[in-house]
Parts: sequence; structure tokens; C-alpha cells
Amino acid sequence: MTKRNTKRGIIVSMIVLTMCFASLVGTTFAWFTDSVTSAGNIIQTGTLDVNMYWAEGNADVPTTDSGWTPANTGAIFTETKWEPGCVVAKHLKVTNEGNLALKYSVNITPTGEYTDLANVIDVYFVDGATKIDERSNLNGATYVGTLKQLIEDNDGAAYGTILPVGATAENGAVVGEKTVTIVFKMKTTADNEYQDKEIGSSFVVKVLATQLNYESDDIDNNYDAGLIP
Repeated sequence: MTKRNTKRGIIVSMIVLTMCFASLVGTTFAWFTDSVTSAGNIIQTGTLDVNMYWAEGNADVPTTDSGWTPANTGAIFTETKWEPGCVVAKHLKVTNEGNLALKYSVNITPTGEYTDLANVIDVYFVDGATKIDERSNLNGATYVGTLKQLIEDNDGAAYGTILPVGATAENGAVVGEKTVTIVFKMKTTADNEYQDKEIGSSFVVKVLATQLNYESDDIDNNYDAGLIP
């Protein structure tokens, strides 16, 4: 073989090697592989959501939502002709519409200074709403104090705990909703000095809700114990 042919063969071989190397670029070696995927992971805070509805206390307790009036649409107590012995009753329904357990209180708060008329309005509470269409029905009601005492009491006229829908009732707590009847009665001993008086310019009936030490994390259900008043 001549030097010329040898040189040509070397050049051809280098070209072939270069092409082979180029064909390998972008490829990978074949290895066994496997994978595991955990989809749908969630981190989401819970919802504390309370609501209140009312109905006339001298009628049957409504059995459908249409029979209840949302409390945030207007006044619950509107009577203007109070006199000794007068009785006014209202059914209240407190609902847990979130997914966290809660404790609630129904508070009565005047919008401004209240008068001594609050001293002669007695308040009764029926745990589990009951129609108050006869005065004898008050025999089964619990006397909780005068309106003045309730205004000054942080526990309110009614209080309790409500678990979210789907929870299991335990330790006296109810699930989803709680119905009660609140009765105002003017003392029969109230005399002429209480004529032409108002409690105040008006008053509000408010439900206050805070979270209940109920839900659990991976350790126990006390993670929020120090945070709840």
C-alpha cells in the first residue's frame, strides 16, 4: 500500500469514527428505572362559620329552613307595648355552617346606655325549642336572670357547643345546629315608674362563636388549648 493510500485510509477511518461518535451524542445508556407519585396532597385551613335564625316562640318550632328567618336581616324583638306580666318568646336556631367545632354564646347588648327597665324584664331559657302559647309552658323553662343581669354576663342568655356536620355527638355537644327558646317576661311587680321607658335606643341579639378544643393533629387534640379563651 502506498503512502498516499495509507493516508487516505487514515482520513476515512477518522471520518467514520467521528460520525459514529456524533450518532451517540444525545443518547443515554439503558438502565432499569421506577417511580412512585403521591398526588392530591392538601394543606388547607378549616372554616369557623356560625349563623343564627329565629321564629316566633308562640308557634310550633319550624321543621324546614323556610320557617326560619335569618337573624341578620332585621330585628327579632319589636314589641312596643310592654306591661306587667307581658310575655314574649322567640325560637332561636344557632347553626355551625363551617367544618370546625365551635362554642357559642347568645348575647344581648344595648346600643348605648340601658335603663332600669332591664331590672324588671325576666328572662327564661328552654334548652330545645318549645312552643310557648300558654303561660303554664314557662313551668318547664329555666329562669336565667333579669335582662340587666344577662346584659352584664359574658356567658349570655344561652351558650353551648356545636360540632360540624358529619361529626359524632359526644360530651353533650350537638351536631350541626342547636335550637332554643328565649322568653322575656315583665315582672308583675313593675309599677308606674316603668311606664313610657325603653331598654335603650335599641339592643342587639348577637351570637359569638370561638373554636372548640376538639379537632386533632398527629399528636393529640390539645394543640390549640392555649389559644382558646
